[in-house]
Parts: sequence; structure tokens; C-alpha cells
Amino acid sequence: MDGNTTIRFELVSRGGEQTRAVFARVVNLLMSASLELEHSREAAKSSIHRAASLLQTQMRYDRPDPSQALLAWQMRLVENYINEHIDQQILVSNLSDLVDLSEAHFSRAFRLAHGEPPHAYIVRRRVELAAQLMLAGREPLSEIALRCGFHDQAHLSKQFRQLTGETPAAWRRLRRRPAKMNSQIGGQMIPSASARATA
Repeated sequence: MDGNTTIRFELVSRGGEQTRAVFARVVNLLMSASLELEHSREAAKSSIHRAASLLQTQMRYDRPDPSQALLAWQMRLVENYINEHIDQQILVSNLSDLVDLSEAHFSRAFRLAHGEPPHAYIVRRRVELAAQLMLAGREPLSEIALRCGFHDQAHLSKQFRQLTGETPAAWRRLRRRPAKMNSQIGGQMIPSASARATA
């Protein structure tokens, strides 16, 4: 590597002090390898291999473990609760109590299972319900907002626009269908955060 090349790594880990100690050890090994290179190539190679091994171990430690996601029965319980209480305030503490997990553990497990944090999932479900209600009838947006758990129409409009790129009124006008076709609406109308990221 020449003197003009700079490589910047951003290292984020759950391990805190232990991670910093690992990285300090890797830096020391690489600096030793740099000095040993002039005298003994074998010693330098050995230091580089030990540094690489430490980094690989740390990378495995930092990788999310899919087995830590919520189980299917836990997801059903949480999703049913959200659907039944969609018009009310839903706190992460309410959801974590359902499956007897701490809020932090629940939030991590939920994100692994759904690809988005609980709050983002709830907002998306509310927007999906609002979209279904907008297509199913002529109810004013202010009433739809309250039925879906938004504070007011402005809150609905903000969240709706963030997820769809359109205001609710514009979205509704463009997608108005005859009443007989409204009964066919189903599925996920608003893509999840992970689906939007891959689109």
C-alpha cells in the first residue's frame, strides 16, 4: 500500500471493550509484521495470519444470528396484538411483555424476523390499513387517520407520503376502483423496509 492510500473502516460492534481490545491486538500484530518483514518473512507472515484470524473471529461474533429472531408463534401473537390494537398507542413494552422478553431483546429479535424495527412495522401496517379504507369507501381522511391509530390527518399524510411517495388524497384518486373490485384487495400494499431496500 503506498503512502497516499488511506483506507477508513467504521467498526461497530456489540462487544464494546472486548472489541476494542481485539482491534488493538490486530493493530499491534500488523505493526509487528511490518517491522518483522525486514528481518524475517516467516515471522511477519505469522503475525499477519494471527491478525486475520482475530478479525475473522470478531466478524463471526458481530454477524446477526437468525436463530435469535422471534419464533413463529411469537410473531403470530405480536402481529395479532398489533392488528387488534392498531387504532391505539402500541408501545414496544406492550409487545415485549407478550412474549416475555426485554424490550432490547425483543426489538433485535423482531428486526431479525421482519427486516424492520417494531415501530416501522406498526407505521407500515397503519398505512396499509389506511390505504384499504381509502379504496373501500368515501370516509374522510381525518376519520381514516384516527381509525388507523394516527394522531390526525397530517400525521397520516406525512407517514403515507414517506412510504408511498404520494399524498393520501392523490393516491386515492389514482387508485379508485369500482366497488366490486374493492373486495379483491389484499396482501401487503405497502412494502416493508427490507423490500423497499431491495427494490
